Amino acid sequence: MKKIILVLLVSLLAFGGNAQGLIREYAGMLQELESNVSNKEFVKAWKKQKKIWELNCKNATNVKEVSELTVEFISKVYEVKMLKAMLVNTENLSDQSLALSNVYNILKDTDLVKWSKSDKQTFRTKLDGLIAKIGDQQKKQDARERALLIKSVMEDFDAVFQSILTDSKKGSFAKTIEGPKEGSVFDVKVKFKAGKGQQVFVDGDNIYEFQVEFNTNNDALLASALQESMIKVIQERVPEGFAKSAKYDKAFVKNEGYRFEFKAEKFAFTAKQPSVLIGAKKDGSSVVLKITEPVFKR
Repeated sequence: MKKIILVLLVSLLAFGGNAQGLIREYAGMLQELESNVSNKEFVKAWKKQKKIWELNCKNATNVKEVSELTVEFISKVYEVKMLKAMLVNTENLSDQSLALSNVYNILKDTDLVKWSKSDKQTFRTKLDGLIAKIGDQQKKQDARERALLIKSVMEDFDAVFQSILTDSKKGSFAKTIEGPKEGSVFDVKVKFKAGKGQQVFVDGDNIYEFQVEFNTNNDALLASALQESMIKVIQERVPEGFAKSAKYDKAFVKNEGYRFEFKAEKFAFTAKQPSVLIGAKKDGSSVVLKITEPVFKR
C-alpha cells in the first residue's frame, strides 16, 4: 500500500450551547467508525487502549479533545502501514469535521469489511449532515463575533469622529495633534479606542489629514459591515450640503472607497470644507478612515 499523508486539523475552539451537541455527535461518529474498522488493521497496543479511548469519546466536551482522539485513532489503525499523520492547528469545529471526513476517505473497503455498501453510504450521509450542521454553527458564531467587534468599535466612533471633524475646520487639527511634527507626521491625542496607526499627515501642499485604521481580522465580511456602520454615522454628522460619492481605489472592496464632501458648482466653495474618505480593504484587514482639512484654509 502506498504511503498516505493525512492532514488532521487539530482544533482548539470549543463553542457553547448547540456546539456541545455537535461535539458529542462528532465523537459518536468517530467511535462508530473505529468500531467498524477491521481488527487486523490495529496495532496490538490498541486492544489495551481502546476502552480508555472509548470512554474519552463519550466524555469529550471540546474540539481539542476530539482532535486528539481522532489523531489517536488513525495513528493506531495505520501505524502498521507506516502512515504519517501531519497535525495542523486550527480554531474551529468546522475544520475538525473535515478532518473526520478525510479519515473516512482514506479508509479502504478492506478496512471496513464489517460494513455493507449500504452501511458505508449511510455513514457518509450522516457525516455530510454533521459537516453541514457544524458549518451552520460556525456561520452563526462568526456573525456573533462580528457583531460584538462592531459594537465595540462603534462605542466611541460618533463622539470622536465629530470632535476630529470639527477640529479639521478650525485650523490644521490644532486640538487633535500632540507634540511637534516629525517629518511629515504628527502624533494625536484625540483617538478612537479601537483605532490603529492614528496620526495627522501633512502633504507637500501643507494640507493636513487625519488617518486611522480599524482592524477587522482579515475578515472581508466584517470589514464591509463595519464600514456600513461607520458610513451611517458619517452621513448623520457631516454638515448639510455634503454628499457621498465613490472613489476608485484598487485596495478597497469593489475597488472603491467612499468620499464625503461639500457639493457646490464652484470648486472654491467645496475647497473651503473638509472631506472624509472611508474604505474597507478588500483583503479584510481593516477599514481605513481619513479626514482632510479644507484645501482653502480659513
